[in-house]
Amino acid sequence: MKKFTSFWFGLALICLSFSLLGQEVDISIDHPVSVKAGEAFEVTVTIAKGSLTDYSRFSQDLPLGLTASNVESPNADFSFDNQRIRIIWLKLPDVEEIKVTYKIMVDERLKGKFILGGVFAYVVDEERKFLNFDKSDEISIIPSTSLD
Repeated sequence: MKKFTSFWFGLALICLSFSLLGQEVDISIDHPVSVKAGEAFEVTVTIAKGSLTDYSRFSQDLPLGLTASNVESPNADFSFDNQRIRIIWLKLPDVEEIKVTYKIMVDERLKGKFILGGVFAYVVDEERKFLNFDKSDEISIIPSTSLD
């Protein structure tokens, strides 16, 4: 009887660990290290979503003087307002890794440095979870030569 109970307990533990491993979520952001004021640059966000399939959202706040527009966001609704990028999936694509690309326009009067962070919100077993992303490298804005 002990062997039988131990077997089922071990099997349940293995199934639980596999289901948790399938929920491993990771984000990376690819962008240039420097941009010219008055020009646009592309940002690619890669989300390793594991086995997630339900509602998810990626949001990112941009500093004033930067505006965003969609390039490619598979199966998602892209919006930009109040300096915030929102990418919403009602149902995630069936691939393990999603790549979203958008363009950021830099106002010609800007100079300085900024960092792109963000938050990926998702649902696991009807529980909302959040992955904060702030590991991005600093981006330098090269001042426009057409302005004083």
